[in-house]
Amino acid sequence: MECPCYPTFGNNLAADLALVNCENGNSFDLRNIGHGGMCGKESRVHNDFGLDYKNLKDAGYAADEIWPILCEMDSDNDNRTNGEELGDPNCAWRKCETGTCTKTTAVSHPGYEEVYDNTTSEYYISEDHPDYNFICENLIIASLQTFLFRVATSLHRLLISQLIRYARASTKYTDFVLRARLGLTSSLRKFYGRYGELVIHYDVPLSRMVDDILS
Repeated sequence: MECPCYPTFGNNLAADLALVNCENGNSFDLRNIGHGGMCGKESRVHNDFGLDYKNLKDAGYAADEIWPILCEMDSDNDNRTNGEELGDPNCAWRKCETGTCTKTTAVSHPGYEEVYDNTTSEYYISEDHPDYNFICENLIIASLQTFLFRVATSLHRLLISQLIRYARASTKYTDFVLRARLGLTSSLRKFYGRYGELVIHYDVPLSRMVDDILS
């Protein structure tokens, strides 16, 4: 479950995710780096980083020309470049033709101003920030959306690869069905063991979940 805002734009950035650090101790990854990060109306609202990206795009810069310029800018005016915040301090990252380039790891968010804490030597979004409640309370929902999207994507890929393997190993349809049921039951058990907190509120035992999904 994810609500990406123009996800192909992310191919033009050094990092796929930005790290949001809040004064209350909350820290989470956010995929929609240039937007409000939520589904619906808020997702169309640009933060300062998103506005700078949009301005470069509207000015006619090609996809592979945007990051070298955007990297050296300080969109949120916290005395660090966008490249520093998204893990590319030397602005060395370049978009590759396939769009599957190696990505950097962000250390903070380039669209929301952070302050430096001398005691901890860390940057965080201060409670004095005018949008603190939205950023540090509402956007954590978008972080959960990103996590669930990763889980769903991984499970989908696993399901397809399993079914391909079972089909190749089976000479009869009944063999294929049996292998698929046994294999998917095992996968569901692994899912429940690793990500059970995502479905525990259904108050449904694993045995019934397996029966309902495979019936």
